[in-house]
Amino acid sequence: MITQYSDKERQWIFSFLKIAAFTVLAGRAYHHFFFDIPLSAFFWNQNLLENTVQSLLNMSWEEYARSDLAEAVLDYPRYALGFLYLATSIFVLFKKDLKQKGDILLLLSTAGLIILALLYFLDHFSSQGQFIEYTLQFSAPLFLYLFCRNTFNKKQLIFGLKLAVSLTFVGHGLYAFGFYPVPVKFMEMTMVMLPVNETFAEFFLRTAGFLDFLVAIGIYWEKTEKPLLVYAAIWGLFTALARVMVYYNPDFALSSLHQYWWQSFFRMPHMLIPLLLFILADIKNRNRNASTAHS
Repeated sequence: MITQYSDKERQWIFSFLKIAAFTVLAGRAYHHFFFDIPLSAFFWNQNLLENTVQSLLNMSWEEYARSDLAEAVLDYPRYALGFLYLATSIFVLFKKDLKQKGDILLLLSTAGLIILALLYFLDHFSSQGQFIEYTLQFSAPLFLYLFCRNTFNKKQLIFGLKLAVSLTFVGHGLYAFGFYPVPVKFMEMTMVMLPVNETFAEFFLRTAGFLDFLVAIGIYWEKTEKPLLVYAAIWGLFTALARVMVYYNPDFALSSLHQYWWQSFFRMPHMLIPLLLFILADIKNRNRNASTAHS
């Protein structure tokens, strides 16, 4: 398929997608090696699995819950996914061109990240906003794969990236605006970083939620695209770094970094993809202005 990218656009896209995929995969690899993921939301979900356990394992749910298997399913899949993300992050880090083999790792990691998003979806009472908030994270390796395979032309890729930004910001906005209960950590980080009282923090988050919805809609309109993408990149960086900035303790530097650096790292696509879209929009405008000047 004809890609219709200029050399400059191709280099920007490849570099940004590579960094975005690496940050997600490296951050999630560390997460899986040292911290729990909500596998219990599936493997300990009696409503979902009781009949399957009885038919396949020939044991009651109570027997399954007390068995070693019920504990094992919380560890082995987590470590397996961690090794997958680690291997893929190393592959991405040393990927220097668009023709290297091993891209299947990107697809497998995408599948793993989608499963992780579904687990959080189940763990948060099947809240759709919880799932779509992870769109930029689980799609970063996928976009790198599709770009390297020349699957999309430029217009299709840009639309896909914008859709991922929209879904992520809508997911975040549903929590910030109060459609779902505002997470305690949202309030806590806002009150510490600004610093403000609880009333203003709630107002600030509602405003941020409204702006999230504005980003999700306005980036498709050329007149508002660039300023909203700048805001989205800044807000994405701010929310990514907030965990480390708020919870870092210099008296326990290594311990606090161990707890939170990876949470900032895997959120970097929330900044990188809007910034990439801004750069591509700017290149488009510059090329158009140059063509007008020569005509």
